[in-house]
Amino acid sequence: MTWAWLILAQDAPLTRRQALELLRKGFHKELASNDLFIYVIGAVALIALILLLSQVIRQRQRPKPPPRRDYLLEAVKVLGLTRQERSDLLELAARARLPQPAAMLLSPANLSYALSRAAIDAPAGPLRNRLDALSRKLFGEGLTRNTGYSTFQTASRTASGNQPV
Repeated sequence: MTWAWLILAQDAPLTRRQALELLRKGFHKELASNDLFIYVIGAVALIALILLLSQVIRQRQRPKPPPRRDYLLEAVKVLGLTRQERSDLLELAARARLPQPAAMLLSPANLSYALSRAAIDAPAGPLRNRLDALSRKLFGEGLTRNTGYSTFQTASRTASGNQPV
């Protein structure tokens, strides 16, 4: 097909017959195995590049989730709790590993549930006593002494199926 390049390099425009002849010869010429290998590698590389670019573009267009708000600190401010009560609630939330710690301020059952999930020192320890006093201050009733899971069987449940609401 080297003669085709010579014809194309000429200044004279191709006639219709010459163009069709070049096209016909191009289809009938057998490719060497090296040429075929190069074309396959090139096609695979082009497809990989297109896929990579599409992923990068999609990632840039995807909106980032807003940072998670800490409703516990806002609830503490609204309720006007002391620094000691605030630190007790933060400690309890950290120990209980609750997905949204402010939920424990909705009811005494939730506060008891958080206490049951946390590894608190003893059933009558100082933190438990302070949390019991906080429950009396907020809800007018103390925490249940038996904070096992069975205490909250009648409470409605969240999507996770465990935490009372």
